Amino acid sequence: SYFEKMTDEGEDIPDYESLLLELSALAASPLSLNRASAGELRRLPFLNEMMIQNLLQHIHRYGPLHSISELQLIDGFSPELIRLAGHFLTTENTAGFPALLKDGAAMHARHQLSLRLGKQSNYSHHYHEQRPFPENTNSHYMGDPYRISLVYNLRYFRKFSAGFRAGKDPGEPWYARGKTHGFDFYSGHVMLRDVGMIKTLVLGDYQAGFGQGMLLWTSFSPGKGSDVLQVRKNAGGIRPHTSGNENHFFRGIGLTLERRRMEFSLLLSSKARDASIQNPDSSGQRFFSSLRDSGLHRTDSEMAGKNALKEGMIATRMAYNGRGLQAGVMQLHHWFDAGYQPANPLAPAFPGLQKQNTGYAADIGIGVKNT
Repeated sequence: SYFEKMTDEGEDIPDYESLLLELSALAASPLSLNRASAGELRRLPFLNEMMIQNLLQHIHRYGPLHSISELQLIDGFSPELIRLAGHFLTTENTAGFPALLKDGAAMHARHQLSLRLGKQSNYSHHYHEQRPFPENTNSHYMGDPYRISLVYNLRYFRKFSAGFRAGKDPGEPWYARGKTHGFDFYSGHVMLRDVGMIKTLVLGDYQAGFGQGMLLWTSFSPGKGSDVLQVRKNAGGIRPHTSGNENHFFRGIGLTLERRRMEFSLLLSSKARDASIQNPDSSGQRFFSSLRDSGLHRTDSEMAGKNALKEGMIATRMAYNGRGLQAGVMQLHHWFDAGYQPANPLAPAFPGLQKQNTGYAADIGIGVKNT
């Protein structure tokens, strides 16, 4: 498929779950091809920056398109891509959404509730309640071999969404041995988009990507593929976190305000994450030796690292989005509630894991069309 061509087996697995949910919302409420901004078009991962700029320049020069098939007149749009784009783009005017608080608006809301249940196939003695080696408590799982995921999403066109997720992985306890209560992971969000000056507002769990991701990027990004033009990332800005990833997201407030071609973004986040914590030193200070990304809490040792480290973040960004020119500057301050100290004293130090981190970034994109 087209998405398989965008990725390479050597890359880390991208956040496909959030991507598919975003695309399903666009399929239910397609973007107006003649009215969509560059930022809205960047939500489609199969469009690179050259295609987006060529499309906007074509509409500016020749007027609106009357059919999706007219995309073949624009450089970069292959027949395969046009067929794919037809699921998410329309030439009809979709600007007249009913107001959120008007009577009858609830009739246009879409609700999605899903419950997934699976069992790990390689069932083994790791799940037995009776531990044959009580002295080695780290070698046995505390829960059953079932994977359970409960997801609810409410969407009102592209302007509003709210969602909730709860889940557990195989081996994690489910009301077992007093180790935990209910699901292992909970996540939720409320999002408002394109209302007055508010381009995007997310309360709860969210992802963010700006510029080329040198300073901040947690959202989907295609890996290396056959399309060399995908080397440049399409920054999606702020969007809800809807996948089961338990660590790579922000929790708090994400806001982007837009007026004409200028944007201002503010991100605030505070949450706990998994880490390996060392015993406090003589002064009582806490240190962590590594961050854990698996999200698994099956054994006593894995449970000991669950939400063991507090992290916070505040970031601001100013950006200009013009036709053929995009530029932005960003500042980010990030902190942990413990210092970083590798378990191996000879291991190299990572500056980004210090207790306090501050970074600055600037990005600029210029589109030049060959004639």
